[in-house]
Amino acid sequence: MGLIIWLLKPKRKMAKKYTRPMSLGKYIIRSHAQNRVVEKDRKISKKDVPINLFTKPIKITKTKYENKKPSYKRIGKMITTSINPKTNYVVSVWRTSSKKKGK
Repeated sequence: MGLIIWLLKPKRKMAKKYTRPMSLGKYIIRSHAQNRVVEKDRKISKKDVPINLFTKPIKITKTKYENKKPSYKRIGKMITTSINPKTNYVVSVWRTSSKKKGK
């Protein structure tokens, strides 16, 4: 059900600064990540997010701590997601660089 809601959620609602976090399987996509998906210059498709979260990634980085907040990256073919392992929050999303795609 979360996948259908994610794909049908209008981009204008995702672009709002304090849009509601969305549940997508075991992950919760925070407003910052939703805002990044709809930014035109990032060229990210909404369908790239569930593909990245539920298929085998190119690489999963080790957990790093920044300001006492843990996160790891799922580097996929099209996008990279930053995820908090304790809460399963998807914190941010960006296109995977061509360097990382080759690895």
